[in-house]
Amino acid sequence: AGLASEAQDDAEIRGVVLDPSGRPLPDAEVVLRTTQGTCRHNAYEFVNGRDVTDDHGRFVLPAPPAAMEVYVRHAAYAPAWAEAGNDAVVRMEPACWLEGSINTPARLQVSRGPWRFVDETIEGDYRCGPLPAGLVLSLNVESTTHRPFHDRLVLQKAETRHVDVTLAPGASVTGTVVPAHANATIHAHGPDGDVFVATTTDDGTFTVTGLEDGWVRLVVLSPGRSAQVIDTETGEDVEVRWSR
Repeated sequence: AGLASEAQDDAEIRGVVLDPSGRPLPDAEVVLRTTQGTCRHNAYEFVNGRDVTDDHGRFVLPAPPAAMEVYVRHAAYAPAWAEAGNDAVVRMEPACWLEGSINTPARLQVSRGPWRFVDETIEGDYRCGPLPAGLVLSLNVESTTHRPFHDRLVLQKAETRHVDVTLAPGASVTGTVVPAHANATIHAHGPDGDVFVATTTDDGTFTVTGLEDGWVRLVVLSPGRSAQVIDTETGEDVEVRWSR
């Protein structure tokens, strides 16, 4: 079962996953992950073992080399986690969901600290989850052409929360890198702290969109060249000149 056969020795973490009524829950995905919060992408980074529960809700994982936690996901229930240890028992709870609409294609993320429960590209109506109850969750909706939306929410057990998001069109900055230089990276820092990124085309031009109107700082990066920093305003067309 699981990845126990790949462990360096015979030590194992065994446990059982139960549904909300206390019955064994089959087909739940169980991963062993770090508790140190080093992950900045999703719940499955830095995984040290993975298994799927059997018909009796049981799972087996290799013993962790350091402090770890058991993280459990199932399509019908809220994500759950517990300290990794022998005879771990994880009881699932009813899931929460977010639904609504977004007025433009955008990336929707729901996270708690470094762990992302949802990371999807949405266009129009959406329904995402399952999500845990009782935690402060960050809701972020970002588009390459519109202003981002950020919110925090706490869901109640088994709640379905309706959230419609209307992203406002963003301002832009255009420019040209001279001499023409393809694939230079442009980081645009606005006064609100958001950062938008663009790259130059073959002729050295670029457009950064989604910005708030007003002041913006451009940081232009390319391997082997010194970074160029330019302060400008949205709506402007700038020239970035590198020495040959």
